Amino acid sequence: VYYTTTPGPIPRRQSSRDMPVKNALIALLATLLVTACASSPQMTREERVEWYRANAGEPVRSFFYAGHLRGWTALDDRSIALWTRSNEAFLIEFFPRCPDLAFASTITISHQIGRVNAGFDSVTVRRASGGIGGVRCRIETIRPINTRVVSESKRNLEQAELVERDSSGPDEPK
Repeated sequence: VYYTTTPGPIPRRQSSRDMPVKNALIALLATLLVTACASSPQMTREERVEWYRANAGEPVRSFFYAGHLRGWTALDDRSIALWTRSNEAFLIEFFPRCPDLAFASTITISHQIGRVNAGFDSVTVRRASGGIGGVRCRIETIRPINTRVVSESKRNLEQAELVERDSSGPDEPK
């Protein structure tokens, strides 16, 4: 009787003591992959603002919100990306610039009957240090963002709150 074998070592069955080593190796490779992705080059602030502008549509007069806002992220001292739903976002631009926007812990957005209007409504910037009031910034333009292209992870979004706008007319920026 003749037996044929393939060249190389005889395959052996994995023992239970080999499993922790295999699991540790998989965990190490996953950690290295995540670290490599996290350390990829970041866009500069100017590049990021231009990227949002390039992926935003034509200006609209207003937008309707469905009861709450998902979050926001400051782009520079003249603009924010405001997420109303997971698939709906707007590029909000201010005139003049909005001081302290980069240091804001929360914002408040005025509206009237659930509609935020360019030229009438404003964003009030509130710092983490607290204090009374906040800096009010007039919304100059509202542009819908192509959310298929632009996506922000939830951890990068800040909290926002809506407040009813006084119906007497446009607020004066401070």
